Amino acid sequence: MFLNQKNNVIYVLYALFITSSLFLISIQNKINVITIKEKISALDYRLKGDLIPKHNIAEIKKLKKELKPTLRNEETQEKTVNFLNFHRNHNKFMDTLSSCIMDDQCHIFYHHVQKTGGTTLENRIFGAFPFHKKRTKHRTCCGRKVMKDYDRYQKYYCQAKFTSYQVSASQFETVVSTCMHLNLKNNTSSRAVALVSIRDPETRTLSNIHQICNKNSHKRSKDIVEACSSCAYEKHSKVFDKFVQQTNKDYEEAFKSTRLMIPNVSVMLFDTEDMEILLGMLLKKLPNHFSFSLNKKINQEEVTRCDFGMKSNMFKELAPARKIYRNLTSE
Repeated sequence: MFLNQKNNVIYVLYALFITSSLFLISIQNKINVITIKEKISALDYRLKGDLIPKHNIAEIKKLKKELKPTLRNEETQEKTVNFLNFHRNHNKFMDTLSSCIMDDQCHIFYHHVQKTGGTTLENRIFGAFPFHKKRTKHRTCCGRKVMKDYDRYQKYYCQAKFTSYQVSASQFETVVSTCMHLNLKNNTSSRAVALVSIRDPETRTLSNIHQICNKNSHKRSKDIVEACSSCAYEKHSKVFDKFVQQTNKDYEEAFKSTRLMIPNVSVMLFDTEDMEILLGMLLKKLPNHFSFSLNKKINQEEVTRCDFGMKSNMFKELAPARKIYRNLTSE
């Protein structure tokens, strides 16, 4: 009996030893992970601020390769926590957005995905929060042109309450991360909102076709003018299919922007269909001296020349964008 009791004690002690050892190992792994993440974050910011030589990119790649298998699940969880969808959680969305507007140290960076209501939003927000005392609105379109202006007037872009960018996801990330790096140097309480808009991909594609076909025809290529004049998919399928490809590409970029992982930055998404509700709720939460017009659409669709109808083949080819749209709006 004594031997049995002694053996039981030994087994208990052994189990405790194994458990504590595993716990210490897990803690050490967590510490190592945090250390790697901190190194990557620091190097990324310093690179984007041109504070260290470019050859350190190799060090970042090495660290990211080491980090990737360990953090796959954790990153997914963190990205979910960092992301707010107006449709799914409008109260928290509005609290975060209104809080940012009323905080002098908070800035809103808007990734303007073409034909998702961005021009209307810009018109209203810039009216309430001018880009500069001498310039209500900055250039928002498109790509390299926007980035050229941003590089030239970076200080004004980073200090403005609201800025908007029709750019790629990588360019948008560069803007947000660089501005946060500069703003945090000036004030450690600086924070930001990265705002992204999206809409049903079929409606967006049609809106884009109507925009190109019915406005500024003198700026279009010969192929596009001919396709728009006939407005017949069967005769000009290659031209109209490019609009589908553009939607798929733009939605992939929008998805990447919703996955930004930058300290002190909240990533927030809204559907174009919810814009009027969102702005109405925002006005109610803000003090009276904040104001902008409601139900005033800018850059509305025209169908005077070509009133295009979505074809089944186009609908089928929009599957990648539709999947992204459903995933984002259900999160």
